Amino acid sequence: MRRAGLLVLASFLLAVPAAAAPGDLDRTFSGDGWVRTYEIFGYSKGFFPKGAEDVAIQPDGKILAVSELQDGNSHWWFGVHRWLPNGDLDRSFGSGGWVANDLGAFPMPHTVSLQADGKILVGGQVECPGLQLCFGIVRYNPNGSIDQTFGVSGVARATFPGARCACDLRDLAVQRNGRIVAVGWRLRGGDAQDDQLLAVARFLPDGRLDRSFSRDGRLSFDFGYGDDFGAAVEVQQDGRIVVGGMAQYRYRTENDFVVVRLRENGALDRTFSRDGIRSVNFAGRRYDHVNGLDLQPDGRIVAAGVSAVGYTREDPRIAVLRLNRNGTLDRRFGRRLLKPGPHGGHAQAVVVDRGGVVVGGAAYDDSRHDTAAWALVRFRQSGGLDRSFGKGGILLSDFGTGADWVGALATQRDGKLVAAGEVYSDQAVARYLPR
Repeated sequence: MRRAGLLVLASFLLAVPAAAAPGDLDRTFSGDGWVRTYEIFGYSKGFFPKGAEDVAIQPDGKILAVSELQDGNSHWWFGVHRWLPNGDLDRSFGSGGWVANDLGAFPMPHTVSLQADGKILVGGQVECPGLQLCFGIVRYNPNGSIDQTFGVSGVARATFPGARCACDLRDLAVQRNGRIVAVGWRLRGGDAQDDQLLAVARFLPDGRLDRSFSRDGRLSFDFGYGDDFGAAVEVQQDGRIVVGGMAQYRYRTENDFVVVRLRENGALDRTFSRDGIRSVNFAGRRYDHVNGLDLQPDGRIVAAGVSAVGYTREDPRIAVLRLNRNGTLDRRFGRRLLKPGPHGGHAQAVVVDRGGVVVGGAAYDDSRHDTAAWALVRFRQSGGLDRSFGKGGILLSDFGTGADWVGALATQRDGKLVAAGEVYSDQAVARYLPR
């Protein structure tokens, strides 16, 4: 009897799944923790959403994911997908879970933000009069219809003086007063090695350019000889604006992380790094680039991106740093370079969660970077890897055999981590259990 009882107990223990650990896929999301759009409708609607570049979580738990959209005729569209908290497409949104709008030649959405009233802002590159490519923001109502009261027929646009047919909006942030800050890059023409500038624009809640910001609503930065780029923006509790991107110092340190802090009126905040601008070189003449920013509750700034060698971008590594409120490097956290995979990797997103910092990107499986897994890396507040997360602080999700990547991160109110990106050149969303 005793032996039989032990056999029954052993069988029971084997049937009980192992306790969930921080960073495990949340099986309550789409059954196995992740989903990609192809598995939902197989492109029967004729749209091919690329990898998700940004994600936002509504107060009701619904998830918005922005990807470039292409149809079967190689025409580009502007839009966004919405997912239910259980991982299903939200069929009540737009055309069965997504919206796609024709905004001229090569419209490419890159970022999504939520207003306090529930309306949805999607920003990116759109066509402006004169066949120019310019900053564009579309405002959607909660049901996915375009809000016709915003800008001109629901679209706000901005060009920059001297820009030659190209500006691109890469990130958005909404201030407490409803004004919208957009960052990206613009061209000014001339020297091809020095014609790209980091660009910032601010819009009023109705979509007009905010003339109280830098006199005409627009700013550009040229940090030195070389092309510059804006990739991320956050707004502090006091209303100051933090912008991250790349500053190029050609023939010197090449590409460096750059963080700019602006006052609410668009003037450089000279209490930050003495002149409002902080550039950081990770090592030698590596090519360093901020792709994501987040702010800690204490006001410190976390920036993440990539650091690589030369024009061919060899030895790519995840690059992360933390700045103090005054722009100095936080020596406790410092600058971090790490290889998440055997052939390196990169970070495209960062989020501050409960007691730590998570960055997301890719871990390369081969030297040509043709294959990659999703990479999530969690740091403690001290800057060291959080060994309780994944394997020694690094979590790899190998959903396919392509060059897959995480493009965006967000945390839910319950602490669960939502990651969005690309699997087999297709939009994908996954949810992970909290620490």
